[in-house]
Amino acid sequence: MEAACDTLTSTSNLRTQYMAVLREVRQLQDHFGLSIACDVAANITTLLYSIDLSLTFAPMGYQMRIFTISTIFICYSLLRLLVVAETCAAASSGADEVRSLFAECSLEVPPLRFSAAGFFYVDRSLLVSVISITVTYVIVLYQFHSV
Repeated sequence: MEAACDTLTSTSNLRTQYMAVLREVRQLQDHFGLSIACDVAANITTLLYSIDLSLTFAPMGYQMRIFTISTIFICYSLLRLLVVAETCAAASSGADEVRSLFAECSLEVPPLRFSAAGFFYVDRSLLVSVISITVTYVIVLYQFHSV
């Protein structure tokens, strides 16, 4: 009987701590959500502009210099996006493990997800979306430069 009470108490404490973390995450999103959305938009813009710069000036004889600068900016933009997305995804997957523990005890807790000011969720699917946008943009841009 005492072990069941201890388990119930520890589960209650764990749920209280999880809810406190969830409140803190929501507060962080309120403060930094818009800046994360702007940062992601700036990285996508830098990525696309670097590709455009490379495709525009490469035929004019500036190949090596433009290619090097563009490659640096492309890698920098992708690295920044990767760091933000992986950090948020790691925190969300850790929260999912805690939620699975609560599911075993028949307790319901809300999921932990990071959003950029409510515009989109910041996780690994963001990277896939950015890469697909970039590939589509490069194909269209290459077709216009070929004409």
